[in-house]
Amino acid sequence: MLDIYSNMEASADQLGLYLRSARTRIGLTLRDVERETGVSNAYLSQLEGGKIKQPSPAVLQKLADFLEADFM
Repeated sequence: MLDIYSNMEASADQLGLYLRSARTRIGLTLRDVERETGVSNAYLSQLEGGKIKQPSPAVLQKLADFLEADFM
């Protein structure tokens, strides 16, 4: 059970780093992304910080489309 939790945490951290990298690569703030996608900057911050272990697929799709990133 601990191994599964550790893997989920590592995956959330990796997703967060990927999102932050995609966002900063194009010079956007969390507020910029919020304004364009409707996803709150608080949720985005938690995603980037690896705090959300099971993000909404709909949110990930919005972010992927806006950030021109591949989440598949």
